[in-house]
Amino acid sequence: MLYSMTAFARGQIKADWGIASCEIRSVNSRYLDLKLVLPEMLTNLEAEFCSYIKQHLQRGKVECYVRCQHENTFIINDISLNYDVMHKVVKACQEIQQYCPRAQELDLLQILRWPGVMANVDAKVSESMTLAMRSLLQTTVQDLILARQREGKQLRQIMLQRLALITEQLRIVQARMPIIVVKQREHLLSELQNITLPLETQQLSQCLLEFVKKIDITEEVERLGVHLTEITRLLSQGGVTGRRLDFLIQELQREANTVGAKSVDIDVTYAVVEIKVLIEQLREQVQNIE
Repeated sequence: MLYSMTAFARGQIKADWGIASCEIRSVNSRYLDLKLVLPEMLTNLEAEFCSYIKQHLQRGKVECYVRCQHENTFIINDISLNYDVMHKVVKACQEIQQYCPRAQELDLLQILRWPGVMANVDAKVSESMTLAMRSLLQTTVQDLILARQREGKQLRQIMLQRLALITEQLRIVQARMPIIVVKQREHLLSELQNITLPLETQQLSQCLLEFVKKIDITEEVERLGVHLTEITRLLSQGGVTGRRLDFLIQELQREANTVGAKSVDIDVTYAVVEIKVLIEQLREQVQNIE
């Protein structure tokens, strides 16, 4: 399957310890750019969650937000204080008051809210919550992958349509090539008849060869066909193909520019303009492919 980098997924669970939600947003990016935001009590899971996301997503700017809303019954029984952190916070406040006598008095509630001062840990609840959060993240990531897959399927159809239109225009160019050769031959013979100055055979042959090279588009047209075939194969193959597709689109653009620059036929010029428009549309879609 082909995957888009643009998607959104949200999951939610409710347990006796409270409600938790997980939102993941993904947009296009050259590499995997991950931002994970967890509640303080789940920071020990940050490395594990990052590793899981990186295993399943290869590219994209991904933002993952995990939120918890606890029921009152969650903060029970075992309320412990981290005395080391608490002493450091109190000492810092006292030192500030020495330099700023007008500073407000110590607010005990604010100290308790300071990260790491109060640990409301119940072993059984904590283990249950950890398992639930792991399951929530995994489910949300899988939902995001399915959303990427659905959009990738639509992008694939759009790109195949553009490739078919480019192929049609390329056939017009290929059909005009024999006609262009005949016209150029007649034009050259006509010009040669008008030459009054004597030219050496070798010099004339060299001039003709250089002229033919400048107007010959056979090689570029053939490479356009090869690139179109390879892009179609990658779209059918699926997987992480965005960067390879991006490179091939650039090559398509380069060959089309060369054909347009060499064109001496109005029909070929019109076809190349249409091809370049379609290639640009392809390029815009490829930017969203993983």
